[in-house]
Amino acid sequence: MKKANEYEIGDLVILLVDKYNTIGVGSVGIVKSQWSRTLVNCAFGNTSGAFISEEIKHLEGSCK
Repeated sequence: MKKANEYEIGDLVILLVDKYNTIGVGSVGIVKSQWSRTLVNCAFGNTSGAFISEEIKHLEGSCK
């Protein structure tokens, strides 16, 4: 299993916060790139942008 703040292009992630208008909690997205340990570029459906790594989690880690 990957470490919490380590993401690679193509990783599936789940959104943990409810502060975005077009993306709900639990939405599944894909990592496009990681700018730093704290900033990850993701796409959730038709919405993409940079997310703080604490706002997302690896999808496989959420199934346990």
